[in-house]
Amino acid sequence: MSSENPYLKKYNEKKRVEPKLRQISSTDKKKKKGSQDIKNLKKNLLACKKTINSEPVSEEIIDKKEENRCTDEKSLNISEKNIHCRLKKVEMELYRLRKGMGELKDETKALNNTIQSWMKMMVNQQQSRQNNLYSYTATAPPSPSYPPLPHPSSYPPPPSYPPPPSYPPPAPPSSYPPAPPPPSNPHPPSGHNYYQYSAHQ
Repeated sequence: MSSENPYLKKYNEKKRVEPKLRQISSTDKKKKKGSQDIKNLKKNLLACKKTINSEPVSEEIIDKKEENRCTDEKSLNISEKNIHCRLKKVEMELYRLRKGMGELKDETKALNNTIQSWMKMMVNQQQSRQNNLYSYTATAPPSPSYPPLPHPSSYPPPPSYPPPPSYPPPAPPSSYPPAPPPPSNPHPPSGHNYYQYSAHQ
């Protein structure tokens, strides 16, 4: 609404033109190039003055403009405060991250130191074990030197034994004499009393 008002438009144009006119008049008095611009600006300024003097700008428009400016300033202040708070939060987060990174670096450094010390200790232990093994290994005595065995061809021949005696072959079973008959038990004589032998007596 303020941009559509012709009086406010001329008022703004006057405020915009006045510093330029002063600057041109103070710096370009001796120059001919800016004469036409100065004339145009003067004409515009005179026209603005006439319109302002003839019909002054209403106070409502000025109040609205001032109110808009105040609201703009307030919104700017609020946005600046928000930006400042956000920047503080970002700075705090960056500080925490840097602190965490520093702690992590310290922890990794300490861990690397412990790993290196462990590796050195393990290497020293292995070297000491190898040295102990080398120092305590018993050397085997040299094998006794026996005289070399003679070649089988150099052995003497075995002694010659006499042949076994030749015995006559056994006689066949038909040439044996017959076996004598078994003896027969004689009958006891009659007239004598014999007690029968029993196993119970």
